[in-house]
Amino acid sequence: MYMALLGRNVDAAFYDAPNVSYFSQTRGEGRTKVVGPLYEGQQYGIVFHKGSQWVEPVNEALAEMQDDGTYDEIYEKWFGETPDDE
Repeated sequence: MYMALLGRNVDAAFYDAPNVSYFSQTRGEGRTKVVGPLYEGQQYGIVFHKGSQWVEPVNEALAEMQDDGTYDEIYEKWFGETPDDE
């Protein structure tokens, strides 16, 4: 789909928002842009086996990253914008 877009075989592509944003910021930079509304937002998660010792440390690290702004910085680096507060 992205090759067709860059090759001008199609005018637009409709796909998963994080994937589209990443592509537009990297290989599509200067040649593509993200437009239009987000039709249906989905939450992503990290999966561990039940009882994993890593659940609490990862949750704490993610909460700290959100509190100190690191999450927003990483998000902006990879997707070109800061995430919307929900």
